[in-house]
Amino acid sequence: MNATNEVYILEWDLSHLGDDIYDAELIKFSGWENTVGLALTEDYFSLPQKVYFEANFQTLNTVDFPYNNVRWPIMSKRMLSTLLAVGSFPNKATPIVMVNDTFISKARYDEQGIANPGVENYEFVAVQLLNHIEALDRDHSVCEIDEESLLVIDVEYLVLKKPQEGFPPLFRLAEYPVLLFVSSSGRLALENAGIQGVLFESLADFQLR
Repeated sequence: MNATNEVYILEWDLSHLGDDIYDAELIKFSGWENTVGLALTEDYFSLPQKVYFEANFQTLNTVDFPYNNVRWPIMSKRMLSTLLAVGSFPNKATPIVMVNDTFISKARYDEQGIANPGVENYEFVAVQLLNHIEALDRDHSVCEIDEESLLVIDVEYLVLKKPQEGFPPLFRLAEYPVLLFVSSSGRLALENAGIQGVLFESLADFQLR
């Protein structure tokens, strides 16, 4: 069954950014360059238990899905819980500490290393999906597939097949993990909850690129 109207590509809404390029920028750690996109299912051994980003708190307080320079799917805890209320999906939620970029470095922490008031925000997590679904309709999609990995490396026209158990509220394709998708029920839940900073792109619009 063609699922064109049942899923959407989840994108960032950038309309609030103004002069900023990102909502948040990673404070780099050893091995960070291997985590861009956070789109794999296996362990990221270089990923700390807690990850720090510098952020503009003025705009950060208005979004649930902050745009960031490493393209991680960072969500407010409320956004993640809203999606999980629709249906389960295996995931690892890494705590994110947002650091207020209006504080100069020496004014952020006291002598004991404790954050001063207003410096840190703990309301966000980076969501890594631990299971990708096989839903690519190879017969009707127009795409280039790597013969060794069997992964899609370029897409002109994307068609999905609805799994027997239906689509989870949040998912990636095993064949093309670059994109993040939400089901129609996931989208409805996010809209009803007033989740901000998200855009829902239809597959038809993606096909026109």
